[in-house]
Amino acid sequence: MLTFLFSFLEIIFRKSDVRKRGLTRGWELMLSHSFRTNITTGYAKGTPSSDLIESIKHLRACAAQIQHPLLLPVIILSHDLSIKTDQRQREARDWLRNLEHAVSMRTEVNDEDSKYIHDSMIDLDQINRDLVECHSQVLWKRPQAYQEIIRGIHCAMDRFWQKAGSDPAYGGVGGDVDKLHRSLLARLEFYQAKLKGIENYAHITLERLTIQRAAVRVTHPFLTKEMKTNPPPSSTTSSPKKNPNSVSKWPASNAAWPTPPAATAPR
Repeated sequence: MLTFLFSFLEIIFRKSDVRKRGLTRGWELMLSHSFRTNITTGYAKGTPSSDLIESIKHLRACAAQIQHPLLLPVIILSHDLSIKTDQRQREARDWLRNLEHAVSMRTEVNDEDSKYIHDSMIDLDQINRDLVECHSQVLWKRPQAYQEIIRGIHCAMDRFWQKAGSDPAYGGVGGDVDKLHRSLLARLEFYQAKLKGIENYAHITLERLTIQRAAVRVTHPFLTKEMKTNPPPSSTTSSPKKNPNSVSKWPASNAAWPTPPAATAPR
């Protein structure tokens, strides 16, 4: 959020209060830049688990360029869009690939290589849980939200330069502030292209997750019904007690799967 009032540019940049294991990673930044004094004032607050502390250290290291009011918001955005975002998307894709191997029962996957197959039995409940967790990881730091942030920062930079471009106090065109301004614009364009690629990558992952979830949803009730009607043979004559914590499992071999009931043609 930003406002442009006469000789002031006011900026509000914040992240909602997110809690994980009782800890919050929220932060808030409020800045006000005066075109009469060429000074930016404001305050920032955040928790140790947020990126705000590292961003302030980064800002102090480039104190010579502090005259640009959008420098700190871009630094915070750079820390928030670090390599960790790409890494989590790649990890989610690898996770999805393992799930696909288990659901499709591909023969090239050994029991030792898959955590979903134990003693030639498929753990369907574990697959269901991991499908949900994998979906949550893909939705972490959605690119669409950060694209809106970049558009807001881009708008603030345009409004800033409309006022500062003709002011000799900022060095004019070709000055140090102008060079930093163009450098920040180039960085925002880079992040825009990067987020577009992450968006397409995450979209494909979500589509593949939807396919696997649909396959498990169709298979899981049928297997449960089949196991109730045709329980596996027991080595003892007495029927074992039902374990309430047992999970749904089924043989990993294609030949061991039950044959679905044949469909009858309507008369």
